[in-house]
Amino acid sequence: MSQGTAHTILVCGVSGVGKTRLLEDVIRFLPSAVIWRASGIIGAARNILDPETLRTLPPGEILRSQALLVQGFEAQRRASPRSLVLLDAHSIIDADAGFIEIPVEVAARFMPSGILHVSDEPARILERRLADTKRVRPVRSLAQLTEYQRRSIAACEGYSVALRVPMIEVRSGEGESSTRAIQAIITAPSRTV
Repeated sequence: MSQGTAHTILVCGVSGVGKTRLLEDVIRFLPSAVIWRASGIIGAARNILDPETLRTLPPGEILRSQALLVQGFEAQRRASPRSLVLLDAHSIIDADAGFIEIPVEVAARFMPSGILHVSDEPARILERRLADTKRVRPVRSLAQLTEYQRRSIAACEGYSVALRVPMIEVRSGEGESSTRAIQAIITAPSRTV
């Protein structure tokens, strides 16, 4: 299949790794792609103006929010059935209550063609998080961010195996190589589940 033909790429990474900036770079190379943010879809469904506050919900509500995400995603997908969607999401949510893993059953509902995991040195993630005054995140140590990223990668690897789709790890800030990774995913022969 070609670009713009009903592909969804699940783009994950820890909060503060630079997914938003990376995806903005990727769009310059893939102008037919669209970015959908999981937090925006959930925020709209919950009538929350600042999706950043979603991480303050109790763990049960955070997991229930995933059903709203799936419903919203499926509605948007019906309205844009042939778009190349880059879904900015998390495999592990850094909530006030701790790290919450998103079940593989949720990832399966997006029917991704592949998974892109954005990673960086934990010290750089910590630096970025401390410098970002626009978002309120839980305060995490370098060791906690290291564990968060390890768990995020492991969850995406689990999705990849369970869904039989490729997972590619890319470095934060590398828009051109991330674009090549996305192109490799969407041009790969499809796998049967």
